[in-house]
Amino acid sequence: MRRFSLDALAPTPWRNGGGLTREIAAGNVDGHDGTGWDWRLSVASIRADGPFSVFDGVDRVATLVDGHLELTSARRTLRWSRPGDTHAFAGDDAFDCKVAPEGARLLNVMAARARLLPCVAVHEDDATLDGSQTVAGCWLVLEGCFEIVSQQGRLVLEAGEGCVVDGAPPAAQARRRSAQSRLAEVRFLHRDHP
Repeated sequence: MRRFSLDALAPTPWRNGGGLTREIAAGNVDGHDGTGWDWRLSVASIRADGPFSVFDGVDRVATLVDGHLELTSARRTLRWSRPGDTHAFAGDDAFDCKVAPEGARLLNVMAARARLLPCVAVHEDDATLDGSQTVAGCWLVLEGCFEIVSQQGRLVLEAGEGCVVDGAPPAAQARRRSAQSRLAEVRFLHRDHP
């Protein structure tokens, strides 16, 4: 398990100048060593309206960290208005982004469609975190504070802090430590998972 803080991750500016990406982690599975990644976790800081990046062959789940955001394609509109709001969509779809003046940050969960299924659950209270059948996983506190207790020890995570595991995360208990708290639990599953 590797602990991280969003503010400490190195930012990479977008080519169109509309934002920054901070990569949390990326990896491959089952000995697959092709170019690129099978799964990727990052946080995008979006500062300006404009086209949203297209990733062919990738399934995405995006969870709001803070701010307000709207994505519109030819088929649908997706809105994020409070921390923890989550939408799944195909990376192949072309979206136009409209962001609030203060900007927005999104937790981006991306998986190669042919290999993995990305899953995100947002917990606002105590929860059991089940890492079984998981290829890689992550916990990120969106608001407040959570204590994570597992056989590997105890972690206390504040907003903007998390832990990533390249491999199956241990079974754990998430205990809310403040009144207004939200925890994003990310799991990447094999496509043949029941």
